Amino acid sequence: MKIIKYLFTLLAFSSILSCSKSSDSDPNAENPAVNDGYFNINYNNSPLVLPSFKVERDGDYFRVLATRSVTTDFSIFNDFSMLFHKDGTMIRSTMYDPSILNDFTTSFYFSEDTFTFNIESIDEINKKIKLNFTGKLYSHERNIIGAASKNINGSLFLPYTNISATTNSFAKNETTMLVNNVPWRGKGQTFNNSSSSLIVFELVGDSKYSLHLNVPLASSITLGTYNFSQNSDIYKVKTVNLLRYYPGEVSPNEFVCTGSLTISEKASGVIKGTFNLTAHDPLTNENVTVTNGVYSARY
Repeated sequence: MKIIKYLFTLLAFSSILSCSKSSDSDPNAENPAVNDGYFNINYNNSPLVLPSFKVERDGDYFRVLATRSVTTDFSIFNDFSMLFHKDGTMIRSTMYDPSILNDFTTSFYFSEDTFTFNIESIDEINKKIKLNFTGKLYSHERNIIGAASKNINGSLFLPYTNISATTNSFAKNETTMLVNNVPWRGKGQTFNNSSSSLIVFELVGDSKYSLHLNVPLASSITLGTYNFSQNSDIYKVKTVNLLRYYPGEVSPNEFVCTGSLTISEKASGVIKGTFNLTAHDPLTNENVTVTNGVYSARY
C-alpha cells in the first residue's frame, strides 16, 4: 500500500509540474504551434508565452484573443486582444498588465503613428490569417503624452473560426467615409450622455482623423436630413464634426464644418444614416472634403 501511495503521489507531482510548465514555462520559450500555425509575441521587451489563443471572424472583422496564466490559482494573468478589419484598419489592441492591474492600449487618436499593423494574407478557403505588428501600448489611451508605455511586437499565422449565431456581432455597427477621396473606417466609439439634449458618438479608426456625430436623445430622434453651416461647436445636436490629431498634442484640433446629417433609421437601439461635409482647420488653413459618410451606431 505504501508503494501504491508513493506512486500516486509521484504521478500527481509530475502532473502538477507538467501543468505548470504549460502556463509558466521558460519565458523565452515560443508559443506552441496550433494546426500548423503559430503566435509569437514580445511584451515589454520580453517574450510572452500565451498558451491559450484564438482568432474569431465576424463579417469582415477579426478579433485575436489570448491569455497567459501566471499563477496556479489563475488570479493574475495577461490578456491580449486585437480588433481589426480585413482592409487593414486596426481598431484597438489591448494588453491587461497585472503589474498595474489595468490595460495598456493603443492610442485612441491616430494609432497608425505609434502602432504598425500589417495583414500579410487571409486564406479564405482554409480559413487562416497571417499578420504582424509592432508599436507601443499606453496606460492612458487618450493622452499618451507622458503616459507610461510598453513596447509590443508579434506575429501570428492561425486558423480562424466564424462567431456563432448566438454571439453578439461587433461588425454591425461601424462608420465609413471618404476623406479627400481616401477611405476611412471607424469602429471604436464612446458615448457622452452628460447633456440633456443629445448623444455624442465619438468615432475613431486608426488614422489622424476622428469624428463627433451628435444626435438627439433616443426619445427625441426623428428621421430626416439636417443641414448645418460653419459649425465649430463639436457638441451641437444634429451635426457632424471632423477632428485631426497632430502627434505631440494632447487632443485633436477641431475643424469648422458645413454639411448635412441624415438620420434614416432608428430601431432596436441602433441609429443609422449618412453624412457629408466640408471642413476647415482655422489653425492650419487645411481644407478637407468628406463624402459618402455612412454610419451605424448603438445608443
